[in-house]
Amino acid sequence: MESERDVDDVNSGATLDSPSNSEANENIPTLESGTELEPQSPALSETEQLLQSLNQLNATLSPLAVGDDNCNNANPGTGAYAETLCWLDFTGFTTAYRNVGSWLPNWQSVMGSQYTAGGRIGNWGNIQNYEVNMDLGGGYVLRADLDVTGNNNAGKQVVANSFPTWSGAFLGNRNFYSGVGGRPALYQTGNGGDTSLTLKNIELERDGTLLRDYSIVVADAESTDTNESIDWTTTGEGFRWLPNTPPGGSKLNVMGNACSTASPAWNSSTPTAQASCKGGASGNKTGTAMLATAPPSTGSFQITQQMKGNGLQGVAFGVIIARAAVQTSVTDRIVNSSNQAADQTNFSGTILQTIGNTQIATTETGTNALQSPEGTSALPVSTLGTQLRFTSVASGSLASSYRSAWRCERTNPANGTTSYWPSQTTTSPTPPAPSDPFTLLSVGQYLKCNIEYTPPYLTLLKEVDNGATAATHTAADFTLQATRQVSPVSMIRGPGNQAAAVTKRAVATGQYALQENGPNPETQGNWPYGYDWANLVCAPQPGSTALGAFALTSGQDGTVAAGSLQINPGNNIVCTYRNVAREPQLEAEKEVFDASGNVVDRDSVVNANETISYKLTFRNSGTAAMELDYRDYLGDVLDDAQFVTNSVRISNGEETAYPNHMDDPGIVVTEQLNQLNPQLGITGTVQRAQTRTVWFRVTVLSNQDNAGPRQEGIVRSSDEAPNQVGYMLSNYLLPAGSPVPQACPEPAPGEPSSCTQHPVPAWSVAKDSRPADGARLHKGGNTHYQIIATKMNAATPLEDLVFEDDLTHVFKTAGWAPGAAVPGGALKRGIYFFDENDQALDAAGEPVGTVAVPVAAFDENSGYVPEPTFHVDTGRWIIRSLPVTLPVNAVRAEMWFAVEAGQLPANIPSNWPEDSNPAFGSKYVNYVRAQAQDALLPNQCSLATTNAPNTGFSPTAPIPQDVDFPEACRVIHQMSDNYFTIRKDARGAGVEFPDSISGWGDSTGLTNMVGHEFEIRDDQGGAPTDHPSVKLCRAEYNPTIWDGNFISGGTPDWGEDSATLAAIIAHNNTLPAGSPNELPLCGLFYPQGTFSGQPHAGGQDGRWRSEYLSEGDYWLVETKAPELQINNAGTERRPVPGVQLLAQPIGFRVWPEADAPYFGTQNPQQSMEGRGQLDIEGLEQDRCSPGAPVGERPVACVNPTGYLMIVQDVVPITMPLTGGKGTTWLIVAGSGVITASVIGLWLWRRNQSRRIIGGENPM
Repeated sequence: MESERDVDDVNSGATLDSPSNSEANENIPTLESGTELEPQSPALSETEQLLQSLNQLNATLSPLAVGDDNCNNANPGTGAYAETLCWLDFTGFTTAYRNVGSWLPNWQSVMGSQYTAGGRIGNWGNIQNYEVNMDLGGGYVLRADLDVTGNNNAGKQVVANSFPTWSGAFLGNRNFYSGVGGRPALYQTGNGGDTSLTLKNIELERDGTLLRDYSIVVADAESTDTNESIDWTTTGEGFRWLPNTPPGGSKLNVMGNACSTASPAWNSSTPTAQASCKGGASGNKTGTAMLATAPPSTGSFQITQQMKGNGLQGVAFGVIIARAAVQTSVTDRIVNSSNQAADQTNFSGTILQTIGNTQIATTETGTNALQSPEGTSALPVSTLGTQLRFTSVASGSLASSYRSAWRCERTNPANGTTSYWPSQTTTSPTPPAPSDPFTLLSVGQYLKCNIEYTPPYLTLLKEVDNGATAATHTAADFTLQATRQVSPVSMIRGPGNQAAAVTKRAVATGQYALQENGPNPETQGNWPYGYDWANLVCAPQPGSTALGAFALTSGQDGTVAAGSLQINPGNNIVCTYRNVAREPQLEAEKEVFDASGNVVDRDSVVNANETISYKLTFRNSGTAAMELDYRDYLGDVLDDAQFVTNSVRISNGEETAYPNHMDDPGIVVTEQLNQLNPQLGITGTVQRAQTRTVWFRVTVLSNQDNAGPRQEGIVRSSDEAPNQVGYMLSNYLLPAGSPVPQACPEPAPGEPSSCTQHPVPAWSVAKDSRPADGARLHKGGNTHYQIIATKMNAATPLEDLVFEDDLTHVFKTAGWAPGAAVPGGALKRGIYFFDENDQALDAAGEPVGTVAVPVAAFDENSGYVPEPTFHVDTGRWIIRSLPVTLPVNAVRAEMWFAVEAGQLPANIPSNWPEDSNPAFGSKYVNYVRAQAQDALLPNQCSLATTNAPNTGFSPTAPIPQDVDFPEACRVIHQMSDNYFTIRKDARGAGVEFPDSISGWGDSTGLTNMVGHEFEIRDDQGGAPTDHPSVKLCRAEYNPTIWDGNFISGGTPDWGEDSATLAAIIAHNNTLPAGSPNELPLCGLFYPQGTFSGQPHAGGQDGRWRSEYLSEGDYWLVETKAPELQINNAGTERRPVPGVQLLAQPIGFRVWPEADAPYFGTQNPQQSMEGRGQLDIEGLEQDRCSPGAPVGERPVACVNPTGYLMIVQDVVPITMPLTGGKGTTWLIVAGSGVITASVIGLWLWRRNQSRRIIGGENPM
């Protein structure tokens, strides 16, 4: 059984009991009626303190009236009606009384005199007509009066208390209707009394109109234990247990152990005017008795709660309501013209009662917020429910752009479920219908509708495809834009990678222009060719309404210029802009056409005097307009052809033949022909997918026109111009400023060619000899003649080749020498074929011999080089070779034979004047002409077009040669006495020779060295003097001061142009023959050739020549070692750092000028100890071949003719070619340089000549 409980301060929020004092039984002292005031007992002091507190509280309170929406709801989820049961707050209520009389007792309610009533017992009494005036919100006001009466002093003690009233109470504890504010419990503070609480004159009104759609709740606010009970009566529609429809009808599911017996039954569905709950077990409860009653159909009504028993009890009143709420939101506000979410549409929501169309709640977002406050109303309803209607309006200039989505939810406290409309996962564009059962709000239900407004969305995406270009731009470099075409303007704009600016932006409905801006190609660092707007695709995303009208405006070449898109409500559209880097694909191509309009393929021949057409094609197959700045280099065309005036044409590439000039081609051709580097300048613009062609014509020169310079060609001085290779039309089309290649490269397979190369079939004839043209020979010396026929290019066939050599003038001074010794650099009598690597070939084109030791295709025994024949009709001695055809791989043919100076021609009648020997200083000139197939004449010296030479000049004439005969086809030599030559070699391991290098001698040593210096010294007791020979010219030997005695000092004047020697000869010529006043001639000693700047005719670089050195014994002393070596052709040189000075001086003898017996086995008509010939001291008559391998010769020797001394030193180790085994060490002998990069036919043809420019071993 529950005992009495302590009463706490009625103003505190603490519970009236707690586990520690729940069973205390402390009575509250009372004052009997009519008793005089006496000093208060301690107990009375407590009561007075309580009354004083109540009095103070009452001074601040009016009758029960709490502000707007004074519903004290429990925390959501703590009870079936947590959000829809409004507990009446009785804060400040008390049944306490106080004496306000000065002399006589005058008892009044603590809450005011208006509540004074009879039945007071002590300090407590009955209360009548306590005004209840509660504003429920939404204009609803509940009015009633409260009477509280007790059967005794304990029954009269009632105060307002909070939930829970003590720890054993279920209401307000154990998460059951917890969180209720204020003091809704009317609680006994005295044990053992009965208390009746009648809420009467209950009315609910709105704006003065009485309403019936509500219910009043009564509840046990404490616990009904053993011997305790609560009785309820109503004049309304009757009581129903709450929840109204208990799940399964189980008592435990409804009230737990709140009552041991109850009336009506827990599961009764019939309302009753009386109800009761009797306690059973004491202690903590598992439920609370709660009932609801509705007002009668008319008038007011009243409810009484009567608490009976021995303990403390409490009850509470509430209003069963329903709650309705509405809330609007907008996911995003539409952007303005600045891409700012600034649309000012207002989104409002309203709840109305269907009957009477009474507005009960409203809310709105205003013009800025994304969500409205919750518009809610505590709505009292009857047990039959109240039909509601929801509406929402969007207001503003862009309101129609938004699409509404409705979803409502309703809680049912009777079964603890929540239902949704239209469903939990879907929405509706419209609200529920006014008669929809879903919006029929029943007692205790919570109904809320959310209206979410969604604008259309537009996302702009950027895709950038740089392809295989060097472009590096990304989406960030592009600005995307979509602009509404009507006012108010809605626009989104931003970089393609800026999600916040262009991703899912809220836009208004309407027509939009879709645009973009890419990186400026004019800005340094940007891709200069720009980007194509290749595609624009707009597509709805999942959940979007259908795509509106979408159209593209095409630009040039099928690109996108702009887009147009209709945005409709509910759209969520993604538009993807795709850009592709414009690719520069300008192809430049050259072609050549013959007079018939047929293509002339690369390396196909064009013939002399033929007019051909050049076509330059500029094809823009890329996606960018291309600026054109090209040069067509004609230097290697116009050396062999004549530009046809006014032949330039420009067309569009659709022509099928040489076209007329098109109008407005967009490009310009500038002729720059009259300059050292002739060219055409082609400038302008070729639009994408367009082609421009430039045509012009040239006429090929005849082979004989300008033959000499064409055969020589021109090696360019810079890469701004092409090499000029004669008889080869090479045309280069290149971007301005690009280096011109050394030669026209082969294009890659399938690629167009930017150069053309077309040979002109041609061949040349040249005459050469050993020793070189202009050289002097002693009597008996051999001249080896070389006749060369060279193809100007590999496309030239050379068939039925015939050489005709005219020896008429030669035989005035020299004779036929078929058995002459062959020195190095010369070849035996015969006809030889050579390929481009100087490899000798046989008649079938197969290699024979080696590069160093060629073998004739037709030797001296073949009959192809017959002996000279005298032609009586012309008076000429002629060698005419038999016809030969060069193999395809042969680049030249050479015919060799020899003559001997000062000798009678073998088996040839004397052709010399007065049947005497040739005079000293006689010169002899050899001429050659040639022919091949009739259709192709040589460039010069043709038998068909070149007149026979004039051979009638005397050998001693100042100009014995026919100057009108082509110089390249004649050579001249002079027979002379009183001179000899010294050549320096080196023997030993020699120098490594790459396989690709030839013409440098043999691998046993070095020949043809230059840069060394010698002195000739006299013999003094078998040793050399310490000064040059006294017989060498000195300035002191001038006839004006000289007496004919030689001296050892003096000023040297023994060079080639010695003024002293010339003065002596002039002096002697003025004297009679045999005059004793004649002076002896002094000797000369000087280097030959042009290596050191000396102008010696014959140009035998590296040789030292002595003239007029009289007979006697001498010593050769080397004073400076060689620096370089010259190749056999005299065209290149290389360093030879390993060669040293001669280890010892070389002693030699100069024999007398008189004849002496011949000796030797090589040629019995050459060697003798006379005629001024030489011999090495101790090696007399031991002559050697100057062409033999270096390693086979002694340190010093003399050739068979006796006029060439060869000395050599030892190379101690093998020396690699300086700079490695490549060709970078090659240096042109002379002033210019031919680098290894000068390639092509120019070197190919130059290398075929084998001409000697001071090169080969002389005889």
